[in-house]
Amino acid sequence: MESCPPVPPLETTDQNQKEDVLVTEHRNLHEGLKMVEHILFRTIGRHGLTPIATEGEPSPPFHEVASEVEGEGKDVGNIAKVIKRGYMLNGKVLRPAKVLAH
Repeated sequence: MESCPPVPPLETTDQNQKEDVLVTEHRNLHEGLKMVEHILFRTIGRHGLTPIATEGEPSPPFHEVASEVEGEGKDVGNIAKVIKRGYMLNGKVLRPAKVLAH
């Protein structure tokens, strides 16, 4: 197993060095959380939980349209923006997506 490189201490008078260490720590935390999220969604996807369609796709009848926005004629009936993600469990709507539609 590969060992982690030592993290420089934050006790320094050089402000740039402190910021570099903090940016690296935040980036590592963000990457770790993205990996956990990926594993979680892959696992619950195996059990039948899937997100409902996203932006730019036609609006299915089970979406909750919060508001309609003006758009070009070709986009009528499509999702403009997802406000709250919706989910289906084994083909049944668990929570409808709240969307803005054209």
